[in-house]
Amino acid sequence: MKKASILIVEDEYIVARDIAARVERQGYAVTDIVASGEDAVKQAGVTRPDLVLMDIKLAGPMDGVEAAEKIRASHDIPVVYLTAFADERTLERAKVTDAFGYLLKPFEERELHITIEMALYKHDMERRLRDNERWLATTLRSIGDGVVSTDAAGRITFMNPVAEALTGWTADVAMGLAVDTVLRRSPGGDSLVARDGRLCPIEETAAPLRDERGGVVGSVIVFRDVTERNRLEEQLRHSQKMESIGTLASGIAHDFNNILSGVLGFAGQLKKYSTDPEKVARYTKTIEQSANRGAELCSRILSFARKSSREQVPTDIGSVVSEVVTVCRETFPRAIGLSTLSEPGLAPVFGDRGELYQVLLNLCVNARDAVLGRYPDGGGNVRVEARSGVADSNLPPGSRLRAGEGCVELRVSDNGTGMSADVKEKIFDPFFTTKSRGQGTGLGLAMVYSIVQNHGGILSVESDEGVGTTFKIIFPRCDKPIEAALPGAPDEGKAPPAAGNDELILIVDDEPTMLELAKELLQEQGYSVLTASNGREGIEAVRQHPAAVRLVLLDLMMPEMDGVTALREMRKIRGDIRALFCTGYMPEDVRHRLPAEEHGNILQKPFDPHRFFTMVRSRLDAGGAGSSGFALSPDRVGQRAG
Repeated sequence: MKKASILIVEDEYIVARDIAARVERQGYAVTDIVASGEDAVKQAGVTRPDLVLMDIKLAGPMDGVEAAEKIRASHDIPVVYLTAFADERTLERAKVTDAFGYLLKPFEERELHITIEMALYKHDMERRLRDNERWLATTLRSIGDGVVSTDAAGRITFMNPVAEALTGWTADVAMGLAVDTVLRRSPGGDSLVARDGRLCPIEETAAPLRDERGGVVGSVIVFRDVTERNRLEEQLRHSQKMESIGTLASGIAHDFNNILSGVLGFAGQLKKYSTDPEKVARYTKTIEQSANRGAELCSRILSFARKSSREQVPTDIGSVVSEVVTVCRETFPRAIGLSTLSEPGLAPVFGDRGELYQVLLNLCVNARDAVLGRYPDGGGNVRVEARSGVADSNLPPGSRLRAGEGCVELRVSDNGTGMSADVKEKIFDPFFTTKSRGQGTGLGLAMVYSIVQNHGGILSVESDEGVGTTFKIIFPRCDKPIEAALPGAPDEGKAPPAAGNDELILIVDDEPTMLELAKELLQEQGYSVLTASNGREGIEAVRQHPAAVRLVLLDLMMPEMDGVTALREMRKIRGDIRALFCTGYMPEDVRHRLPAEEHGNILQKPFDPHRFFTMVRSRLDAGGAGSSGFALSPDRVGQRAG
């Protein structure tokens, strides 16, 4: 083992030689003996000893304390002071230099040996600690995640460059601030609010920092920007929707053809038996039922295909199950047995209704394909179950669930082809699929897994090849009440709305059948009606009769000019004109342009006449524009503007 080398700084020659002799007898190497502070600094840089024995009182302008400061600052060499006496001021200066030991002259050899060994050991430990700290700091600065540490009081003690970039706070400014000041969350909790106000969606984990006795002395928080991941997930989600819609297209076309066959067939029967009241009533009821089935199916398809806003709210999972099962009954081959068991009064879950719908529908479609693969001619079964439960202790990291908490459990089971162990390990991987080329992209189960995770749920699968498969999803139960139904829900059981009082209503719709139907319904209810076949004709009608029109019924989606734009132009003519929008479908870009105060004034086509009259009456009675009661003369009512 290499001998430790020591530089001796002593201006008394005989004392210096005695110390050198003692040092060498103890097995150390003496690099040099110098008598002044200036020479000590110089020789420390030349010989680089492991330790300096430094007399505090030295001849010349630089004493031992000043020399020790320079040696420690320039070369990081430990210093042990030698002194026979010193004044208080000198001793205070010596303490500041963080000496590794003091020897009071005269001293024993054993005392000298112990002091040297302790100084060398202490310096070695400090060096290792600094190396570890540098290594750790370099590592934390190099990783791609933001890292923040705090003390036991929650004050910032460290930030790496990624954390600085994401939060907008520099480490030197953030030091000592409360962690909640630097890591501010948006109201929804999913995004970080940077110092300049910009929002950044993040994913984070936190862990306590403990001392050697297990006590908590702080925490470390690691977080990352998930903007790009969210974008890719949205793309995958959209692709998966398109795949699922394509898979269901043939079944939907089959069902719509059945519906239309009934409508057209019984319409023909009406023509033949128009004088038979009993048959007219029966045929009319059948046509109405068939049309309602078509409207309901169309509504569900649009709900599924529409771009999700990913807004998580208390959601009635039982109604989602009911909707998905209804769609499956109408689109699955009749040879497949489809059963359901949904516990009444299920607690809501906190989530996005469209995404939950998508998860369940995707699992049902996969179950259908597995059943057809094993029983192409019939005999296969798919079962959907929904029940309350309690989470056990076997929970994966990241779940919002805690052992013993209430949950809602969904199961989709089939007796289809099942999966081998190798396939089961890969089913949640993006783009992995067992389907033939052209039958799917393999995104479905990957997106199901992603959506379930984003909802804090747990997804598991049990499957045996040639026996069948069961997918189980557990969601945290939500104790908040389900939000009220959106405007436009049927008002069954309520008293009929008040009749009209000859108020003039302008209807703007590019579909002649809708114009004719709305006009006839309103006139039967006691209103005067003016019609326009597009937005420009509607604007002209308001321009010609600005004080007469009490309410405008606008189709949202029309060629050349949509309903939102038309209303904006009408309000340039009369700023307080009231409106009611009717639409069969509203794209996201149109929804975003709709004035906030109009979001509740939307009627979904095809509409229930009772709901139609209720919303018309409500808009007319809301107060404001058109209160004069002035109407067009009878010869103008019902004519198309333009």
